[in-house]
Amino acid sequence: MHAHATGWFRAVRGPCLVPEGGDVNTIDSRPVSVCLTFDHMGGGQEVGQGRRSHPDPDRQDLAVAFPRILELLDLRGVPATFYIEGWSALHHPDALDALLTRGHDLGLHGWVHERWARLPRAERRRILHDGTAALRLAGCARPGFRAPGGLLAPGDLELFAEVGITEDSSILPAGVGAAHAPTVHPGGVVNVPFGWPAVDYWQYVLNEESPATPDTLVERWLGLLDQARERPDRLLVLVAHPGASGLEDDRFEALRRVVETLSAAPDVEFVTVATAAARARAAAGAAEPEPWQPPVGPRWVASRDLPAPPPPVGADAEAWVPYLHARGLTPAGPERAALCGGVSADVVRVGDLVVKRPKRKLDVPFDWQAGTGRILAEAAALRMAGPLAPAPLHVDERHHVLVQPYVHGRPWKQELLQGRVDPEVVCRVAEVLPAVRAMPVRGLDGHERFHRLRLMPYFLATAQAEPRLRPAMTEIVDRLSAVRTHLVHGDLSPKNILVGRTGAEAAEAAETAEAAEPDRVGAAGAVTVTVLDWEVVHVGDPTFDQAFLLSHLLAKASHLPELSEQLRAAAATVRRSCPETDDAWLARLLGALLLARVYGRSQLEYLDARSRERVARQGRALLTESEELPW
Repeated sequence: MHAHATGWFRAVRGPCLVPEGGDVNTIDSRPVSVCLTFDHMGGGQEVGQGRRSHPDPDRQDLAVAFPRILELLDLRGVPATFYIEGWSALHHPDALDALLTRGHDLGLHGWVHERWARLPRAERRRILHDGTAALRLAGCARPGFRAPGGLLAPGDLELFAEVGITEDSSILPAGVGAAHAPTVHPGGVVNVPFGWPAVDYWQYVLNEESPATPDTLVERWLGLLDQARERPDRLLVLVAHPGASGLEDDRFEALRRVVETLSAAPDVEFVTVATAAARARAAAGAAEPEPWQPPVGPRWVASRDLPAPPPPVGADAEAWVPYLHARGLTPAGPERAALCGGVSADVVRVGDLVVKRPKRKLDVPFDWQAGTGRILAEAAALRMAGPLAPAPLHVDERHHVLVQPYVHGRPWKQELLQGRVDPEVVCRVAEVLPAVRAMPVRGLDGHERFHRLRLMPYFLATAQAEPRLRPAMTEIVDRLSAVRTHLVHGDLSPKNILVGRTGAEAAEAAETAEAAEPDRVGAAGAVTVTVLDWEVVHVGDPTFDQAFLLSHLLAKASHLPELSEQLRAAAATVRRSCPETDDAWLARLLGALLLARVYGRSQLEYLDARSRERVARQGRALLTESEELPW
């Protein structure tokens, strides 16, 4: 028996249950209420970090941690409260059903474990609507809440009323409530707080001065129980994480020891957070909240909760306005326009927002199918890309719709075809390649998508059209399929690179070029580049991105002989941006891509018969004859 628990056993087992040196009149006969809570399920947090895009039912926390935790709770008859990200709730309804059928409570833990206290109010509101809707779809009639990161933001209590949250287990803003005791707020919302020492991840990882071992975690948590016995609230909220306490055997053993010790204690009862909140209301004379009713009228509600407008079909920008309003997105500005989304997506501008919805069948004169779920991978990559790309403002997981801010600029393709090869732009574009290579790759494999959108229509289709190229093209496909080392954009072409100019240069360009936009913020003459269309993102060979971009520059050099010298100089700059690239492999891959843009399913529309022949000739030389790069 641990030393700190000795006094407790003397207190509860001694004559008349009087603590040592105590008075019978000081005994509090109420049991200590212990709320055992668990945070996280599935890959929601990794999605928020951009390290994952799709659910993985074989994840260790789902496949190992949750089953052994549920078995422990079943064996000891312990009710618990699970706080789950809305994204995970949407994608793992069977796991939520397993919790609900066992009598456990559920609460929301953000959408993808955002840094809650740093979010603007509108974003928190949208997440609360979306997240509670996802939990209700899974069968949870009355979800609670715990802020990701633990801290509530000012104004959250008012937002809870909109979505029917009546129990919260976060740390309140300073001065709002008690440190340990439940706080009953106007409107019936009850905060049941936790403390950082009661969090397993804090003890194991964040407690830098004295990180816990599994044995010391048991001692410290049982010590927190002793402290709860001395407080008037007689409440202890423990916070465990399946990934922190359910995977490693010694840490799970520590959790098991705590649960078994507490469940065997005669003065301890396990309760859910909802039960603790109900008791706090009763003690304060507050009524239990009425069943939640969805708001009516013009107030925004999540499409997953009520029959809000579905996304429209096609690229009519005005038709997207009700969809955006129904999701709490208010476009600023009168602009309404369909944008060039290539052949793969409807892309429309609505004020300062851009809505993108991928097409299942691409707009080409043959059957080219691509799953619309690729928008989820694109959103995950955009979350990691930082200033390289426009951030995702909203991802409609059900309908596969992505909403982003509108970015001012001109496609680099347009500038090149109009005869402008700006060395400063070339340098900025070249910097993109090492930046993409440095991005994390976890959770974004996407190789099937790469095969469907690149390997098959580019290389295998070329091999079918030109049988003499089949051995070389097959070898290219085999090598690209085998290498999975870096994040690859997959569509790094001039049409997907927006060039922004600021200040004096932008004003001058506006007088001479129809689409130059001078309202980018920055120093006069500064150049910015923004990378769009990450839907082919995957983990693969980083040489592909470099070769893909170079193939466009060389094709344009063949199409515009008067710019050939400038475009080849630009290609040399792009090549130097990644000095680790193997030139022999780059030359062969570049040749294969040039041939694919002539014979494959995604041919370059601006090539005429003469330039097609020049591109094909250079492609054959690079693929089968020469290892020297053509600049």
